[in-house]
Amino acid sequence: MSVSTTSTTRPAFFGLFHRAATPELDIEAQLPQPSLTRTRAARSNASVDETASDAIDDFFSASRRAGTRDSRRDDARAAAPIDVEDAPPSYEMSIEPPAYSAVSDQPTLAMYLFKYGFLFPLFWVAGAFILLSPLQAPADWETTKPEYEREEMIASMRRAELKWARRCLYALGLGTLLLVAVVVIAVFTMRS
Repeated sequence: MSVSTTSTTRPAFFGLFHRAATPELDIEAQLPQPSLTRTRAARSNASVDETASDAIDDFFSASRRAGTRDSRRDDARAAAPIDVEDAPPSYEMSIEPPAYSAVSDQPTLAMYLFKYGFLFPLFWVAGAFILLSPLQAPADWETTKPEYEREEMIASMRRAELKWARRCLYALGLGTLLLVAVVVIAVFTMRS
């Protein structure tokens, strides 16, 4: 008794791979087909049953509410008593902003010389000279403040002034090096 099997090959790219023919199975035909009919039910806030729950809503602890701005936390906030002593202070009637929003660096002459030095580089020279000059306050400057507060303000302004003066010096040095490099390259290019 001889069993004969028929093996047919299908063409593949460049003829290198061959696969034996198998009966074609339609996988999609074996799956249940979804129904294409849709029913549209009228929605109204009154018809929503508050006691009905959805498995997904139960899993994520969500509740159905009619409003879109309602929150689970709203009920907890309303129920919790607010102690005035534990609450942070109100800033509505305050004149001064909180300390953390104050600007640490005051605008200084050296800052403006640095920024405008990109338009006119000689401003960087003037800004670098601030490193050599002491900062002295006039005698009638901030007379309403105590001496220690005036000294603190002078020290803060001097730190900011020196920071921007150093930046002027660095920009002047870098600009000079860049100018010298361009001139040297131009001279060597013209000679060759």
